[in-house]
Amino acid sequence: MSESWPYEPKVEILEKELEKVKNQLYQTLINASKTVNQMQKLQEQLNTCQNENSKLKSQIEDLNNKIDKLVNNT
Repeated sequence: MSESWPYEPKVEILEKELEKVKNQLYQTLINASKTVNQMQKLQEQLNTCQNENSKLKSQIEDLNNKIDKLVNNT
């Protein structure tokens, strides 16, 4: 004679729901990690562009100074 525990079906349902939530959480963490990686790459690209921009501005300033000297010397 086997008796069924009255909460057994509910426990099974809750275990399945818990597994679904765990999977959703795992996917969320994976997506968050991908987003963080993308942000880091974009930040690196931005830093590179800002450095290059700064160098170019400095070169332009140097060239403008040279032009001014040439114009003033003639």
